[in-house]
Amino acid sequence: MSISKKFRRSLQDVRVKRGADAATDHHLIVANVKLKLKKHQNIESTGKRFNISMLENKTKKSEFQIELKNRFSIFQNAAEEIISIEDHWQEIKNAFTTACETSVGLKNRKHQEWITPETLVKVEKRKNIKNILNNSKTRSAKLSASREYTIANKDVRNSARRDKRAFVDKLTAEAEEAARANNIKALYDNIKLLTGKYQKGSRPVKSKEGKTLNTHEEQMKRWVEHFKDVLNQDPPVYLILINRILQSSAYSHLVAPSDADQRF
Repeated sequence: MSISKKFRRSLQDVRVKRGADAATDHHLIVANVKLKLKKHQNIESTGKRFNISMLENKTKKSEFQIELKNRFSIFQNAAEEIISIEDHWQEIKNAFTTACETSVGLKNRKHQEWITPETLVKVEKRKNIKNILNNSKTRSAKLSASREYTIANKDVRNSARRDKRAFVDKLTAEAEEAARANNIKALYDNIKLLTGKYQKGSRPVKSKEGKTLNTHEEQMKRWVEHFKDVLNQDPPVYLILINRILQSSAYSHLVAPSDADQRF
């Protein structure tokens, strides 16, 4: 019995019915096949996700409040035409949605948790300057936009560096506080955030001939040989020359007197 790879895990049991008379020289085969039906998912439009973290910025928060106030003023003027609760709720929803789209914007992707809203505003400003630079037609306009982009890029990098430093200082302070309070879980979590997922790989230890040493004893012996060669070396040549000069008769008066000379 042949079956495609697609259904090879669905075939559970196969039996041959030799006694069945089917007017052919082949035998009748009965198989148990387990099929999984594809689940039908109703694709519905999901709600928009706005970047509400931008409201922590005072400027963006003020813009959102002004925009929302203007939308509600328009809504109150047209309140007489609304006759049902559903229409009333739809107008309120549209007011908030439009205000968020205008002032806050959609949440495109996840940013690093240490980036502050002020830095995100600067990133958005740099993005707008980049679009102006790409759409510039004349050389003077491109040169001016390029200068503005350089300044904006430097400002973004400095701001991000300050945010990262403040975030690391905060985690360090929390780790120290957790260590004093004997809170091992909080201490471990903060250390894990600080160190990241990087793991330094171990390099193989080789002998002087370049052969890789596999056992622990051979590796320890090689380390002993290495440190003996590094630490047990002859003194530098200039020290030997200085000692010879000081021991010569011309500089014998510079040599410190011995204990016997000091006694007499």
